[in-house]
This record gives sequence, C-alpha cells and structure tokens, in this order.
Amino acid sequence: MGSAEINALRVPSWKKTILRAMARYGLYLGDTGGGAWGVQLESGSSYTSFGRADPLVAFARTNGWRRSGSRYIGDLRAGVDWRRYLRVIDPCVTRRSC
Repeated sequence: MGSAEINALRVPSWKKTILRAMARYGLYLGDTGGGAWGVQLESGSSYTSFGRADPLVAFARTNGWRRSGSRYIGDLRAGVDWRRYLRVIDPCVTRRSC
C-alpha cells in the first residue's frame, strides 16, 4: 500500500504507523494457526522491574486493545483489505538463495 492509501484508511493512527512501517520495511510474520492476527508487544519488565508502570499497557488500554491473560492484542486485521495488499515472500528471497 502506498502512503495515500494508508492515510485514507479509517483505522486508528497506531495502526497506520504500523502499516507504513510494513509498507516501507516489510514484516516478519510468525503463524501459530489461529484465526486472528495482531501485534504482540515486548515485555514491559524493563519498566516494571524498577517499580514503574508499563507504558505499553496504558497505550493498549487507551487504544482499545483486547486483553488475553497478561497480554494485550492490537487488532491489525480489521479495516484493511489484506487479500488485496498482503504479499507473502518465501524466506529464500531475503536470503537470496532461491
């Protein structure tokens, strides 16, 4: 997707930021076989181990991310026509071994 297409989407700004990064740099995706897919954040232990609140938890709550156990899941799928825009590339392409 181009910048204009991403900007025109009716999705939250956090999602547009991720989509711009995907469009420019690509994305490595791990599949566990579930039906939905979203963004998984790194552990907030670098904050909580010092007695501070995890700012990513506050971000997730503010932006309506769904809680699953101790994790928050940002829905990256909704609002984007993935069938039209998603391209999957064999890992050999990045290794230049195809």
